[in-house]
Amino acid sequence: MNKEIQLLHFEHSSHSATTLHSHPYCQLEYCMGSPMRIFDGENNKVFPPGSAWFIPPDTPHQFLNTENQNFLSLKFRTPSPPREQMTQDRVITFLLDEICRRIDTQAPFSTHSSEGHFLIIHYLSGIIERLAELTFLPVPSGFDARFYAAVCHRGAQLSVEELAEHFNMSRAQFKYAFYKEYGKSDIKGTISRYLIELAQRELLYSDKPLFRIAEQLHFSSIYAFSRFFKQHCGVSPLTFRKQQGQE
Repeated sequence: MNKEIQLLHFEHSSHSATTLHSHPYCQLEYCMGSPMRIFDGENNKVFPPGSAWFIPPDTPHQFLNTENQNFLSLKFRTPSPPREQMTQDRVITFLLDEICRRIDTQAPFSTHSSEGHFLIIHYLSGIIERLAELTFLPVPSGFDARFYAAVCHRGAQLSVEELAEHFNMSRAQFKYAFYKEYGKSDIKGTISRYLIELAQRELLYSDKPLFRIAEQLHFSSIYAFSRFFKQHCGVSPLTFRKQQGQE
């Protein structure tokens, strides 16, 4: 598989709006910041943080946000590419995080060297194989994706009542649906878990100041954000960012 992949371009930077377009190669986008609005040629969609969007050759696509967004972008050619899909699969996001870390640190060697290209293609090979596997797995219910999208939109202000309304259910119906999906009743704990994931992603892959991250996640103040983060991670957001930057 590795020898069949031709890496054309890679970067960890920011995206802004584009026109509707297509191209004769594959594109893989990894959203690492705020949610982004996209158009897949048929429908407007939300591209949430922590999601990967695989775009096969000659597939129309468009980024709609006017402000810059934090993204990892890979463009490449491969025989028999998988179908177009957006996923939060943990295997794929782990491999993409590894690629991003290599690009940001340029260690143990530059990603623009032949060794660096080989390493990126190695990770990319695993991603392509996993995307092909996902094609044949049962389609998820969509509940978790909608739950995650609600957390991205409302952040720390999200309530159980808002979630029930988001799912067009009564509070009791939503609690039952939540338990059926996750096998537990801790709705607020699940909100907190996703908030921590979003916060850690911003701290790791953006240079935004803490007050901006707190605003983005809808905390009432930077102090409320810092208390929440330390309660769940054991260290302050600033300490977490410094520790991860030293690895």
